[in-house]
Amino acid sequence: MAKSYLPDYCYVNHPLTGEVVKIEKGKRGYYETDCHVSAQEMNAAIDVSPQQAEAMFQAVYMNLSHS
Repeated sequence: MAKSYLPDYCYVNHPLTGEVVKIEKGKRGYYETDCHVSAQEMNAAIDVSPQQAEAMFQAVYMNLSHS
């Protein structure tokens, strides 16, 4: 069964550069990383589903585009 909550943080690909970045729940923006694996692999390692990562990305994106 899929989790129904958002994690404290997850990893996504930056929409312009494609680099893996870290986003945190409730915070605006992102943090650069020095990852050498995909965002999907990073999220799997911390038990974050693709749906959770997408929801967090959309929340951050919407927050930034409405500031």
